[in-house]
Amino acid sequence: MDFNQLNTQTKNQLVILRELQALFEKHKLQMWVKGGWAIDFLLGKVTRTHEDIDLVTWIQNREFLEEELVKAGYKQIAVKEPFFNRQSDFQKIM
Repeated sequence: MDFNQLNTQTKNQLVILRELQALFEKHKLQMWVKGGWAIDFLLGKVTRTHEDIDLVTWIQNREFLEEELVKAGYKQIAVKEPFFNRQSDFQKIM
């Protein structure tokens, strides 16, 4: 599928993924994409519109990355109680 044929949400998420990849590379940190986007990358095509982007990194990177994401224009949002202190959620308005 051509990039121009994708819907706006999907295009924005691909831009965000590229930004995140550059941020992690700049700081020599590792990240892994999981969930629906991971499947799409393995298949080599976008199969559906995704609600979010799921990433995993090492816990020791958490505080540093939270600060860097805020500097890069991302807004940290609250997580549900079961995930408190286990995950960080961010949003970027495009």
